[in-house]
Amino acid sequence: MRSLAGHHRRRRPPQTLDWFCVRGLVVIRIEGATSGMQRTEDRFVLVRANDPKDAEGRLVDHWRRCAEPYLNSAGELVSWKLEKVVDVYSLGESSIDPAGTEVYSRLGRRRLRAEGSRNPRSRKRRKRA
Repeated sequence: MRSLAGHHRRRRPPQTLDWFCVRGLVVIRIEGATSGMQRTEDRFVLVRANDPKDAEGRLVDHWRRCAEPYLNSAGELVSWKLEKVVDVYSLGESSIDPAGTEVYSRLGRRRLRAEGSRNPRSRKRRKRA
């Protein structure tokens, strides 16, 4: 790109970072364990970023630090390793309200239960005295 005499580049205003919640599946690895049940952790980490991809990128060092091995009380070498990022959820906010801010939400489906019904006709009517 060439510069023009008398023309100055406009500075872009700094972009406001939003809060994201990154949900990661972390596996707990114990040296020598080759069978049986493996423990896992569903970890939710808040980070300020420009977009979901940026949020994941900003946590690379976080996941690396968490994976540093240590000796547990039984003398076994243990490490916690990110297996995968399950979801990145935008809070849609640039600040967190100390009175309460939703940090993660996931919609799901399940079979309707009778107690969860919103059908007013199914309720028993009270007899009037």
